[in-house]
Amino acid sequence: MGNRAEKGLVRPTWRSALVPVPLLILVLGAFAAPAPAGLAATGAVAIVPLADEVGFHHELVRWASLRLGEMLAGAGFQVVPLDETARLMRQMGLRDADLIGLSRPAELGVRLGAGVVITGRLTRLDLDPPGSGLFPPVTTPKEVEGPAEAFMILEMRVLEVPTRHVLLRTEVSGQAAGPLRLRLAAERALADFLRQLRNAP
Repeated sequence: MGNRAEKGLVRPTWRSALVPVPLLILVLGAFAAPAPAGLAATGAVAIVPLADEVGFHHELVRWASLRLGEMLAGAGFQVVPLDETARLMRQMGLRDADLIGLSRPAELGVRLGAGVVITGRLTRLDLDPPGSGLFPPVTTPKEVEGPAEAFMILEMRVLEVPTRHVLLRTEVSGQAAGPLRLRLAAERALADFLRQLRNAP
């Protein structure tokens, strides 16, 4: 068997296989998730379970709170688990009414190690026909013409914990039709909130 080098079968060395470090960083950076804007630099985000000011829609606000956490995490934010926030609220004896001001949410954020606390309230919910489930019946009652519809309004506030400065205070709405109208309306309202949050200074 002849010499491998004579046949052009030269084994590559580690030196020839190495990629320049700046180029490697550039390539890996192309696959990384984009860093969220502005307030992400303040640290972890704690979401206070949304308050139901309409009444009898605890399942909806619980789902919306969890969904908001998923959306924030998907956008690159570090999110404190909602169960951890709810557990600490119970330990502190906090109720929805206690979170209207700034001092108690800021105290909650400090104990959670969060830089930002998000609070929110469901202030309006219109359903046609009436219903409260996240998964209402697929079939529309015969006496109702057209698809079932839902419209909701959420009031949201973003508090910077160290400074107790309100970074964002906004009202968002969502509207949807069909059997999943509650989920879709909430999703659209939360998407609008997330868009405003990412653009916050």
